[in-house]
Amino acid sequence: MSLKADLQAVRAAQKANAARRAANSSAAAKAKPAPAKPAQKKPSEADLKAAELERQMAELKAQQLAFLEQQRAALAATQREEVVGYLSKAGARVSPALLAQVAPQVDPRTAEGRRALEEFRAQNADIF
Repeated sequence: MSLKADLQAVRAAQKANAARRAANSSAAAKAKPAPAKPAQKKPSEADLKAAELERQMAELKAQQLAFLEQQRAALAATQREEVVGYLSKAGARVSPALLAQVAPQVDPRTAEGRRALEEFRAQNADIF
């Protein structure tokens, strides 16, 4: 064979090898199974109990916050009633609804609250 023929034969063999490698790699890529997902561990009994306790704690906290809000609202309503009663006894000549709107929101059972109501009475002498 001549040198030119040898060169052509080598090039043809290289092309054939490259084509085979490409075919093998595409077939291998298609044939490769997808990587298996790691198996999820079944939560242990302790983990399940901990999750349940956390859920219960969150539920109790929500109930506690709702209860506290109800108590604050009830206390505010009671204090408004006490303020209206205190000012009515002091001789207020306006309706209890108006007193509830204009009177300071204080606790008339405390010294500071009574002082604030007396100041309100002095500043609003026209309604007494």
